[in-house]
Amino acid sequence: MPRKVAVFPMANLTTHPYAGQIIGELLFTELKSVQQFSVMSNAESWKAFQGKETDLEEAALHQNVRQTALQLGVDAAVFGSVTEYRYKRGVDEEPVVGVAIRLMDVGTGTILWGASLSKAGGCCSFGGDTLSSTAQKVCKDLVNSLQKEFLRKGAHKSGTAG
Repeated sequence: MPRKVAVFPMANLTTHPYAGQIIGELLFTELKSVQQFSVMSNAESWKAFQGKETDLEEAALHQNVRQTALQLGVDAAVFGSVTEYRYKRGVDEEPVVGVAIRLMDVGTGTILWGASLSKAGGCCSFGGDTLSSTAQKVCKDLVNSLQKEFLRKGAHKSGTAG
């Protein structure tokens, strides 16, 4: 039976005003393809934060995520931060994206998995990667890593992961 998961807003530690929202949407989309998860709509999980915190960096703290996830009735929560989301200045403007995420068991508050990844794309002026495509690659790689870990642990725990 799939684990019911909510993807929470990512704390935006960058200068790009929407980096946290963009990465949250990309993670949600990637997680939807993982059979082991039933992913709650972003609109539902993000709405739960409205009015509670003025600063998403505060809202994305471990305890706030757990309390909100318990109210939403999910088994697990994905949360974290965007550490880089920009074009590197220089001779070529290379897109750079950095993300750190965690998967929490809501019942216990235990972090089941965590990873961070930073990638630079190819130079845009010569048909290389864009900031968006680099962000998609980072999110896809993080979710693939999560899925592999989930399956690995599941194989050692009589068919259940976590």
